[in-house]
Amino acid sequence: MMDLELLKLFITVAEQRHFSRAAEILHLTQPTVSMRIRQLEEQVKVPLFERSPKRVELTPAGHIVLKHARDCVKSMEQALQDVQRLSTEVTGELTIGASFTIGEYMLPHWIRSFSEMFPNVQIRVSIKNTMDIVQDVYDHLLDGGFVEGGVRRQDMQVKRFAEDDLVLVAGVNHPLAIYSNVQLDQLSHETWIVREPGSGTRSYTDQFIKQHDLAMERSFEFGSNQGVKEAVRAGLGVAILSKHVVSRELESGELRALHVIGEKFVRPLSIVTRKGAVSTMAWEQLLHVAMSTVNPHKS
Repeated sequence: MMDLELLKLFITVAEQRHFSRAAEILHLTQPTVSMRIRQLEEQVKVPLFERSPKRVELTPAGHIVLKHARDCVKSMEQALQDVQRLSTEVTGELTIGASFTIGEYMLPHWIRSFSEMFPNVQIRVSIKNTMDIVQDVYDHLLDGGFVEGGVRRQDMQVKRFAEDDLVLVAGVNHPLAIYSNVQLDQLSHETWIVREPGSGTRSYTDQFIKQHDLAMERSFEFGSNQGVKEAVRAGLGVAILSKHVVSRELESGELRALHVIGEKFVRPLSIVTRKGAVSTMAWEQLLHVAMSTVNPHKS
């Protein structure tokens, strides 16, 4: 009889089409993964993969086994989840991811509230840009993720749960800082401070500049919100950031908010999970905390 972990290993290899990448995701050695696949092939008595130096491909028999393996794993995980629901105590480990704005300015408050209610849940948090969090969820490295901006992947479950207000900011000595309101044409030939590709904030900024056909003098790229913020404070240029990121600096007067006439800076916040994944009680309770915090009148 095939065990559940062996089927999960087979599914991972089939999806990655590469023994080494599958081994990395599963935190195993490549020889161990290869040995386990051979054990499975001995059980079904047919080859499941066609192997080459660069990648592996499923055989016709492999495609059949993959379909039934997914069904089997999904059914067993659902059964285990149903058994877990019999207990009113939420326990276990929760591995979650968040893109930078959510992870650094919103998630800590959700975790504090969650931990007060469910002290027996161990939580691990990964903070990366939106694209990386989505990929980690897909690769089974995370139970789920919270990200900014749109996510267009048919293999993922994406649920919009809130909106994030953004603001165009400049340093106090920037030429535009004397204006409360600015026209779009005043932003032509500006220097922009941007996040790295894959960031939800970067995607929003790129879309805004492209949508309004703004000529960019030059740009500086930083891999964190803090880096962007400090560059703007130093007078390198302007940037679009979440109000969560710059609220203190705006209040203290270290940065200036520039209202662009006719523009409203807002983007969706989304929850991403793998399609068909069975959520744990801990994950569902964290979602409840998050949504009740950002939408207190809808909880």
